[in-house]
Amino acid sequence: MDENDQIIAGLKNDIQSLRDELAETNRGVIALYSEIEDANLQLQQQRNELKAKNDLLEATMVQLEEANREISKRERNAAIGQMVITYNHEINNPLFVIQGTLSLMQKFPPKDEEKLKEKIRIILDNCDRISRVLLRIREFDNLLPKKYLNSELLDLKLTKDLTT
Repeated sequence: MDENDQIIAGLKNDIQSLRDELAETNRGVIALYSEIEDANLQLQQQRNELKAKNDLLEATMVQLEEANREISKRERNAAIGQMVITYNHEINNPLFVIQGTLSLMQKFPPKDEEKLKEKIRIILDNCDRISRVLLRIREFDNLLPKKYLNSELLDLKLTKDLTT
């Protein structure tokens, strides 16, 4: 074997070595592509799961907002109901006194002027009491829902003290 044959044999060995390295590199690149594809599939699956969770969260938020509106409405109705009960009581009490006093005056007319004046004063005081209650009710004409933290609340502020 001469020197040229030895060089050719060495080059053939080098070429084979390079081919083996290239084949190994190709297998590595193919394995990396496979890993990337698997990672992309996992990422897509996680995105789908996250979207499903977000959709569920949005639906839950809508239900929660609706529940909060319903609670606010019930609280507002309860407050109005309580006001109606209070004012009904505040008006009926003096009416009963007036009716009772007039009924007694009808059955047993006062003989002296002082007793008559006292009975009339009782009637007028109770009429005045009813007028004050009705005035307080009229102050609620401006009662409009006020926006507060995504809810509507009634503004129950009075311009005068309710205890008088």
